[in-house]
Amino acid sequence: MVTNLSRHFIIFFLFVTGYIAAQTQEIKFNLVNGMNGIFLGKINSITQDKDGAMWFSDQTNRCITQYDGNKMTRYLHDPKNPNSLGGYYPECLYADTSGIIWVGFYGFGLDRFKTSTKSFTHFRHDPEDSTSISNDTVSNILIDHQKNIWIGTHGGLNLFDPVTGTFKHFVHDPTDLNSLSDNKIRALYEDHEGIIWVGAGMPWDQNDNGGLNRFDRKNGTFTRYVHDPNNQNSLINNKVRAIFEDSKGTLWIGTMGDGLHSMDRSTGTITRHPYDPYHPERLSRPSLKSEYDHITFITEDAEKCLWIGTYSNGLLRYNPETQKAIHYNNKNSASLDFKDESGWAAYTSTGGWLWITTQEANLYKVDLSISKVDF
Repeated sequence: MVTNLSRHFIIFFLFVTGYIAAQTQEIKFNLVNGMNGIFLGKINSITQDKDGAMWFSDQTNRCITQYDGNKMTRYLHDPKNPNSLGGYYPECLYADTSGIIWVGFYGFGLDRFKTSTKSFTHFRHDPEDSTSISNDTVSNILIDHQKNIWIGTHGGLNLFDPVTGTFKHFVHDPTDLNSLSDNKIRALYEDHEGIIWVGAGMPWDQNDNGGLNRFDRKNGTFTRYVHDPNNQNSLINNKVRAIFEDSKGTLWIGTMGDGLHSMDRSTGTITRHPYDPYHPERLSRPSLKSEYDHITFITEDAEKCLWIGTYSNGLLRYNPETQKAIHYNNKNSASLDFKDESGWAAYTSTGGWLWITTQEANLYKVDLSISKVDF
């Protein structure tokens, strides 16, 4: 009989003599349904405040929800209460370091929520006021390392002045190649050099508008990167939804179609990483499943593995050390815990937890655990 002590000795002996081939990591997708009588719907965005509480924008229940690990609290719009949530369709969230939760809405502008006083301040587009927010559909919020507050809308990019409560606008000008490539902003990102990147274009619009934009802080201008059918080192599609810089400094761009790209920022050269049906384990997005399929997010987990979310074909996790990719969807036995066919948003919280939302109105808290030893 092999006792626990002898088994541990055998494992140790094989380890020091080099006979252990690999450790297999099991990914566990833990569903977060709700608690204390609150059930979550489709989550469009996730953030974490300075005290560690998670916040979710819940489109189904038309609210934002705070989750402190023990209970959930909802904040809803009440048309009779001007100090309630400012609209019915919260689209994006951003928690700053001062205790403010910024909320962007589809069609209802922007809210500033002070958690200390539970008070909301509303910012809406006013066609008579050139300093108001440029559009009431807010898709992205970013606070950069200089504490500038950037608001991406369907009417261009806005820089908010918290002292005056006014907005400076950056918009597409068809006569100016140094303006934004398109007004429908879908992604905002700041890289380690402090460069602001702006992704534009809606997958559902029947046009070729969109593109990737690099902002020049000094001149207030943009360098555009767009699809060029004669250039294999351009974007494969102009609908840019995801921008991410990994721990090795690689900038990734995700677009509509078979659109996973990496970028050499020193030259502006873009490299495409297309799906190969003969080698599905290689780095790419999963195969296309619908006309409007696109990459919804790109992020990295605590193990430095890249995650790619898609609109119609689940998730992909790529390990740069093994150079292998694993695809997760509801028909894939790689994880029986993931039951969806999409990925919508992702967020890495304190402690390295990866949160993933789907169009099927599920929220997952992903557990990375080394579960066994292969000999």
